[in-house]
Amino acid sequence: MIGVLTPRTILGNDNNDSLLFTDAGGSLGRVRVFQSDGAWTSLEYSRVRCVYIGSSDYYNGTGYESYNVFEITLINLTFGTFEPETQALITVQNRGLNVQEPIEVSNNTSVSVSLNGGERQEIRDLAVLVSEKGGDPGKPVLVNVVIVNIECSLLKGG
Repeated sequence: MIGVLTPRTILGNDNNDSLLFTDAGGSLGRVRVFQSDGAWTSLEYSRVRCVYIGSSDYYNGTGYESYNVFEITLINLTFGTFEPETQALITVQNRGLNVQEPIEVSNNTSVSVSLNGGERQEIRDLAVLVSEKGGDPGKPVLVNVVIVNIECSLLKGG
């Protein structure tokens, strides 16, 4: 019989249920322990960070062109070995990053994050974010996508 005296958040912020962060702060993950017919550990990585990095010049094949640059970061959570026993060791490992080639998008592009088939959804317009962060809405937009690969395993303990 295992119990959790007080539900608590080990990582992340209980007061921010946003699916889409637009600043560099804040954890993309939330790890919680709580009691519900036994002790539970919840690993929630269902967030995306979309940060305006600033303006930068890139070579377009004929010359340099100035772009508004965004970085979108998300978590790819996979499961490794699961060997439940009376005692168990939970491991969460960073399995590396996948950095995509920068993508040029139009100024009226939106970033959308949805859960459960669209039951929960957040949408942010990149042009609005550029204006909010002091960028030039007249410049084209370049997006860098970073995928963080996290693997969770449940191993025999003892």
